[in-house]
Amino acid sequence: MKKYLMTLVAVLCCAMATTVLNACGSDDDKGNTSTSDTTTPKKVAFTFYYYNTTDMVKYCNVELSYDDGKGNKKTVALTEDMGGNLYIDLSSELPATFKFTRKVTLKQDISSLEKFDYDNRFASSYDLYNAQGNKINSVDKTITGISGTPQGSDKVAKFAESVSKGFLDYEKTFTFNAKGELVAN
Repeated sequence: MKKYLMTLVAVLCCAMATTVLNACGSDDDKGNTSTSDTTTPKKVAFTFYYYNTTDMVKYCNVELSYDDGKGNKKTVALTEDMGGNLYIDLSSELPATFKFTRKVTLKQDISSLEKFDYDNRFASSYDLYNAQGNKINSVDKTITGISGTPQGSDKVAKFAESVSKGFLDYEKTFTFNAKGELVAN
């Protein structure tokens, strides 16, 4: 009976040891982020909206520069043919940094105008995608800045002075870490 009991204890110990070792071995694969992972962001699609008015495009040089998230810089000068607003769609693997700059200068003296419509607003939105290219998160457009209409030649002249001091210029940087979090804005 003693021999039978010892054999049973030995078999139970072996079974427990096997269970413990198998449990430890299966934990190793949980940290693996393979292509079958559907929740980890791998890519960001970013849209930046520049707002401008017809007056700005007609009476001002509006130059837009941006970094596409991969270190490539591009510059666009707005023309009257392009209209007021410009949307820039970019995408990049994570981590990524997108930098946008707007520079506004007057083409001509506007102090004789009785009114001038301006816009200094910009907006952004982005979507995160997993390794399979499926959207896993989306952040709607947020608008920042001001717009207005100085009326009267004295107010337009003061506004023109503000433009020459860089009132309508801005630089904005958006940095996404490897987890897809917006860490600098």
